Amino acid sequence: MTYSKKIVGFGDSITNGHDSLYGNWLGRVDAKMKEIGAEGFEFINCGHNGNTAANGIDRMEKELFGDLPATCVVEFGVNDCNVREWMSVNRSSLSEFKRNLKEIYRVITERGGSVLFVANHILAPDESSRYFAQGNGKTYMENLIPYNQAVREVAKELDAHLIDVEKYILDNNIDCRKMLRDDGVHLCEKGYEIYSDIIFEHLKEIFDL
Repeated sequence: MTYSKKIVGFGDSITNGHDSLYGNWLGRVDAKMKEIGAEGFEFINCGHNGNTAANGIDRMEKELFGDLPATCVVEFGVNDCNVREWMSVNRSSLSEFKRNLKEIYRVITERGGSVLFVANHILAPDESSRYFAQGNGKTYMENLIPYNQAVREVAKELDAHLIDVEKYILDNNIDCRKMLRDDGVHLCEKGYEIYSDIIFEHLKEIFDL
């Protein structure tokens, strides 16, 4: 697999930076690359707040094609799994989510790009989180777990690189509450530091830095 030093973050508000109060992981990884003297990297933010994987597909032609070929860090699932308080079903079904991830992979790779899939962080860990409870009677994290697993399964099936943020948090006994804002979903400054560290280490491995 050949990876481009043009790194595109393609995802939802976790990629975009939500309201940019704490920036985003792309800017932080860019700074880390400069600190170690890694040259030739370009970081492009193609994240949109509230996006599902289907929303991502809808904007690929207009917003992503012009940057391909690139190494695309594909991060979806937080909105796909969401069951709004007045709903009883996920915004995207699990089967639809997996199909859309595969389609994103196909479109990117057929245009010379490569894909790094992200299994997302732990959400709304306790009842103090604004979005703890969901419309189907489950917690937000209970709804996300199968979608993170779907990302892992798709990455394995396609032999694509996987950045498993959830597993990293669990393996390293990180208190996820310190990563999150009051809503229990979006990242605070500490959260973006951890998130960017994880992605940075994966990029160092890929580019043998």
